[in-house]
Amino acid sequence: MYILARGQRLADIKKYGIILKNEYLKTEMVEQVKVVEKLSSEDSYDLIIVIMRKNQVFSLLFLILKIKNKIIS
Repeated sequence: MYILARGQRLADIKKYGIILKNEYLKTEMVEQVKVVEKLSSEDSYDLIIVIMRKNQVFSLLFLILKIKNKIIS
């Protein structure tokens, strides 16, 4: 699994990982994940989940559409 992040978020995820909170069980789990700063149009992904602010929609969608993947294109 790869996480796409930029700026301070990129630095924080590299340093601290992703914190997953289970509100039902009141537990937290820290996962170290691979972080990338940009997507390559040559990459291939099985699943893309995009979490963003609404003012980032168009710039991120254009990045995703450039990925050479038979399902997306």
